[in-house]
Amino acid sequence: MNYTKLINDWEKEYNIFEICRIDDFEFYPYIRRDFINNLIAALNNEKQDYFSDGGEGENQVKLFLRLMKRSEKTSLKNVDLLILNHPRRIKGENGLYYCPFTDFLTDMYPNSISLERCYVNHTHIEPAYTKNLIYVDRAMALSYMYRVLSEKFKPGKYRAIRKRAEEILDKPLDTLSASLDVSIKKKALYERITAIYYFYRVRRKIYLKLLKQLKPKAIVEVIGRSVDAKLINELAKDLKIPTVEIQHSIMIPPSIYPDGVHEKQYVDYAFTYSEYWNEYVNPPIPKENFFAVGQPHFENQLAKYKDKIHRDKNRITIVFISGLVYGHDLSVLAVNLRKLTDPEKINIIYKLHPIEFSTWKEMYPELAASSVTVLDTTEKGVYDVFAESNAQIGVKSTALYEGIGFGLKTFIYDHPLAEEMEQVYKGRYATLVKTAEELLAALEKEDDGKEASSTSIAEHFWKPNAKENVKRLLDELIKNGKIETKKERQ
Repeated sequence: MNYTKLINDWEKEYNIFEICRIDDFEFYPYIRRDFINNLIAALNNEKQDYFSDGGEGENQVKLFLRLMKRSEKTSLKNVDLLILNHPRRIKGENGLYYCPFTDFLTDMYPNSISLERCYVNHTHIEPAYTKNLIYVDRAMALSYMYRVLSEKFKPGKYRAIRKRAEEILDKPLDTLSASLDVSIKKKALYERITAIYYFYRVRRKIYLKLLKQLKPKAIVEVIGRSVDAKLINELAKDLKIPTVEIQHSIMIPPSIYPDGVHEKQYVDYAFTYSEYWNEYVNPPIPKENFFAVGQPHFENQLAKYKDKIHRDKNRITIVFISGLVYGHDLSVLAVNLRKLTDPEKINIIYKLHPIEFSTWKEMYPELAASSVTVLDTTEKGVYDVFAESNAQIGVKSTALYEGIGFGLKTFIYDHPLAEEMEQVYKGRYATLVKTAEELLAALEKEDDGKEASSTSIAEHFWKPNAKENVKRLLDELIKNGKIETKKERQ
């Protein structure tokens, strides 16, 4: 099922981007990513969760007070870049935790500032390497409090907003539900829209004040589809501040829009890993504004591990790249492969996503009871695993593309979500497998066709000289307020 096309057709048929407005709040861009991801979860019989910020078990008063301690306040003005970084950090050799996607920018542009949103359970990973770091925590706390107080003391207005969301979307959602043959949690979605309405009211004032103080020459962000990034993008359009999103993951399906859609909350430019990625998006901005630059962190790691690769020629090591939405099915495949193989001949490593660390034993009982090696901490990184592995398998993940860059024989598990990796296995960069028996046969088969270790294959997904490419484009943006496209340069 091509669910991406079905969703796009639905968005266009009902003019979703235009009708989803409450007062002056255009709410659909703010919920679109989570809405699509929840639809995909439902299609695969997974839990739909529109409130997944974490921290549910914490006393709400204590949480509010804790969040209020970190704020967006700063004395800096007239900065080169405002950087919306990723809260997931990696421990460096100096003991500090750095953002692998943007901290190279803070080194290149010292007159810049980074704004960080909360990580799991409203926390931050520390001590942070990032210089000039401020936080969204206070803005979050104030907007949460505004919503709670509005619901309690102005219940009529609160219910009216939720009712308006229902009036706008009820019929379109029923149609989409029937088209996809899936149950949509409409009440939870309407509650989420109502919550974001109140978040928008508070955070808009806070971020507008911050942008007017900082006067950044450009804004660079990692997660351009988060609520805070969308809001800052919207404000940036009004203030004529150019915005750029740096790719940090596979970009589809939320990056595929219907033709002709305009979204004010979208970035002006996007920096991607290579031209390969630009072929598979349909954004609400000209595709010429997508620039292939590479990924500095991956490029650094590839160079760092070049002389550390140590693969046993007499024993195959395969790493399973897990993910929460498809982890149960993939873990069963790993267990079944273990049952078919001799551990002395085939070593199986199951690499969990950080979000699975604390609950995997309950979610994947077959895996917990098996002899498969499970990596459930950050002590051993994915690049360490790549350096000792011969092969990898997963459903959809940026790590699979990184593994190809490391020269691993690659397999895609035939799961409904593997639709997003179709161009990879159809292009013969990977092999699609459905069962443990098929995987074992493919593992033991001699390589043919394209060589995964080929430099040209790696560069197909990862453009080289990433730092230089990014700096050249950002220098142009900071100086001129725009980046010339290929068409404009002709």
